[in-house]
Amino acid sequence: MEGKADYLRERTRTQSNAGQGETLKKEDTSPTPIVARVESVARMLIPHRGQGLRPLVAKQLAMSERTLARRLAEAGTTFTHICDRVRFDLAVELLARGQSVTIVALDCGYADLPAFCHAMARWTGTSALKAMRRAA
Repeated sequence: MEGKADYLRERTRTQSNAGQGETLKKEDTSPTPIVARVESVARMLIPHRGQGLRPLVAKQLAMSERTLARRLAEAGTTFTHICDRVRFDLAVELLARGQSVTIVALDCGYADLPAFCHAMARWTGTSALKAMRRAA
C-alpha cells in the first residue's frame, strides 16, 4: 500500500504544469512554525468541516483571519495552498489504504465526488481511479 502513496507523491512532485493546471509541490525545506501549526489544525478539522475552515483554523490558533493570512504570506504560502496540500496528503493516504473514492472525497472535506475528482485531476493530472490503477 505504501508504494501507491509514494507513486502519487512522486508523480505530483515531478509533473510539469504545462496543460495540467496548478500542481501541488512539497517544499524542499521544513515548514515554518506557522505553516506547521496551520497544517496540523487543518488536518484535524478537514474531515469534519469542508467550507468555513479558515475561520475555525484562525480561532484555534488564537488569531484573526487577516493575521493568519498575513503570517502565511510572510512564510511564502497561502491558506488555500496549505489546505490543498493537506487534502492531497490525506487523499493519497486513504486511497493507498484501499478506501473508496467516495469515502475519500467526503473525508477530505469535499461536498461531492465531482469536486474531489476535479481536485485530484488538478493535483495529479489524472483521475483518482487512473492514478490508483497505475500505482497498483
